[in-house]
Amino acid sequence: MTMIRTLMALFLVPVMLVGDINSAHAELPDGGIGEIKTLDAGTFVIRGDARESAALGGIVFQGDEFETDSQGAVGITFIDGSTLSLGSDSYMEIDAFIFVPQDEKLGFAVHFLKGTAMYLSGRIAKLSPEDVKISTPLATIGIRGTRLLIQVAE
Repeated sequence: MTMIRTLMALFLVPVMLVGDINSAHAELPDGGIGEIKTLDAGTFVIRGDARESAALGGIVFQGDEFETDSQGAVGITFIDGSTLSLGSDSYMEIDAFIFVPQDEKLGFAVHFLKGTAMYLSGRIAKLSPEDVKISTPLATIGIRGTRLLIQVAE
């Protein structure tokens, strides 16, 4: 039952995350690459040596790591319009995010260490699909489509 709930949440969350990308981009502080749009208790953000509870509306930065416990889930909308949702008992790292389309500088790289995640591509994948990399402990996935569901066992 927990897996069914997680999968349903991951498929529904991207729909709720899509919003006005340009206004979201304009409101982020320097270095901000996204915003936490949906959140369940039991979600943590790790920045450097600090681990704290994630906050709804919190700004996401390159290098952030997200961890969810058995009750946690998080949905992030990035400034290029892509969305990423993590289910319970998950862990991921945002390795790189570059979105300067006017200079043709694009890149998105995340590493999932465990759990369940849903990715819905944004402008980076549409403009330069070869610059989107999603990796797990055993594989790296290049994105050519628009939606991806990942489950990584421990």
